[in-house]
Amino acid sequence: ETDPDDPAPIVLIGTWRNMSSDEIQMVRHAIEARGGWASWWSFPIREEFADVLQDGFHLYLNSGGGSFPCRFWVEKYKTSRGNEGILTPWPDITDEEAKDVPRSGPSNAQVFKSWLRVTQVEEFDDPLTLDDFEPAPGTMRSALLNQSAFGYATLKKIHMRSRTSTSRTSKRAATGW
Repeated sequence: ETDPDDPAPIVLIGTWRNMSSDEIQMVRHAIEARGGWASWWSFPIREEFADVLQDGFHLYLNSGGGSFPCRFWVEKYKTSRGNEGILTPWPDITDEEAKDVPRSGPSNAQVFKSWLRVTQVEEFDDPLTLDDFEPAPGTMRSALLNQSAFGYATLKKIHMRSRTSTSRTSKRAATGW
């Protein structure tokens, strides 16, 4: 049983617009085939959250409009600042088109500033909404959904504490901790 005085873990929020079931299946297949999937993002992870994220964290994926149909378990990450971009730290689990390059194109939105080592994908029967999250300490609610930064949050507590390890999870199980 969870200690009610323990703080809720910090989770990240990222937007993957118009995410399809086929794309989620491709990620799941990559994890099964390679033991993980390297996902790049065009913005860094904030330094003040590094300590609480170092042992892994959930990334909740906004598919648009504040709907969160799935989450990734991120086992490790590497992040950088500036506009140079970084090469994948895990070429063995990186999609071919993202290997050996620090960006996917000329715009700032195509610079690889963060790499996430994803080892699990969970889809929810009922997508979570923005109302299921509280801003992390030191952040504002308006910053949770931002196209150019991760949102930093905690999940609101729901009285059911168990989680499932299956690929599809109920909203209650996903927010119980």
